[in-house]
Amino acid sequence: MGRMSPRHSKPNSAIADAELTILKALWDGGPATVRELLERLGTDWAYTTVQTLVGRLVEKGHVRTDRKDLAHVFTAI
Repeated sequence: MGRMSPRHSKPNSAIADAELTILKALWDGGPATVRELLERLGTDWAYTTVQTLVGRLVEKGHVRTDRKDLAHVFTAI
């Protein structure tokens, strides 16, 4: 497996509704790439929107990222 990113936790970081939707998709379906999350969500969100939301969750310490081949695989913590 690839290198894990460090956990950057910000105390009292609120989770937006859209971020919670991403977290639920990771909890229910397990680790996923941004493209796989898009398929699971079935929304009209753009790839970059999901990418941004997952990035925020990584920064807040709720999601971990693991680089596998060319794609990042995200896991809820």
